[in-house]
Amino acid sequence: MNLTVTLLNTFVVVAVGAILTFLTNDRFRLLRREMTELKSGIARLEARLDAGIAAVRSDIVQVALAVGAKRDAAQG
Repeated sequence: MNLTVTLLNTFVVVAVGAILTFLTNDRFRLLRREMTELKSGIARLEARLDAGIAAVRSDIVQVALAVGAKRDAAQG
């Protein structure tokens, strides 16, 4: 009798674990996909910011040269 109860409890625990794994597997897959999309979005935003900063820096250099500022030899 005691062995039967132990086997039944073991079966129930394994069955519940399998059901929970099955139900949560899709959610983790979806979460991984969303995180990948977020990483690519951040990379695109970073590239746009870098390009914008480079453009602003170029404009500032052009304005400085137009007003007669000399380029510092240390900056190269």
